[in-house]
Amino acid sequence: MTEPVATAREVRFRYGEGPTAVEALRGVSLDVEAGEVLMIRGPSGSGKTTLLQLLGALKAPSDGALTLFGTRVDGLPAAALRAIRVRRIGFVFQSYNLFPTLRAWENVAVSLDLQGVPRAAAQVQARRLLADLGLAERADFYPAKLSGGQRQRVAIARALAHDPTLILCDEPTAALDWTSGRMVTDCLRSLAHDQGRAVVIVSHDARIEPLVDRIVTIEDGLMIDHSQHTPQEARP
Repeated sequence: MTEPVATAREVRFRYGEGPTAVEALRGVSLDVEAGEVLMIRGPSGSGKTTLLQLLGALKAPSDGALTLFGTRVDGLPAAALRAIRVRRIGFVFQSYNLFPTLRAWENVAVSLDLQGVPRAAAQVQARRLLADLGLAERADFYPAKLSGGQRQRVAIARALAHDPTLILCDEPTAALDWTSGRMVTDCLRSLAHDQGRAVVIVSHDARIEPLVDRIVTIEDGLMIDHSQHTPQEARP
């Protein structure tokens, strides 16, 4: 059996110190497996976004053990966490975070430029990634000329540019209609089921629940439910 991509054991995270400290996570344990789509749900302020930030090496836990890609990361300095992020993790956000003055392929190529990939090679790779997500004919469009679902798929292509093992998504369908949201979710499922990546989605969007492999529910910094099921076809 392969080792999980990420493992959290009794992980806690506090904002602040002393009597004014706020404990956002209060002992969460979780495994994230390659080839699965895991959904983290819960009310606002429940700690789910903090958990996503820990899995993304954006923060280190205050207590507990956190392992990413076989390496214990609790207690690692910020520079080491950044190195893990850059090499192994891709991020997709609700707001897309695309550059409005860059064409679709250029938005994807930005990630490659930061890694020192020559411009010509970056363009070829960016266009290939967009084609893989059904956007070959939109590669030269600016974000303002793309639909919300298309913009989100450009953001997914950018997240894939450095070939990450773990893809973390924060409310990727919240601003989309169901047709666009379903297309984005299907893309994420394909990345997990066909390419063996681990995909974690933080979301309030109940429409995507039938499409994921596992659901965990976080409330008040605690995991209160952990269910596994076979993804089904969602109703339109």
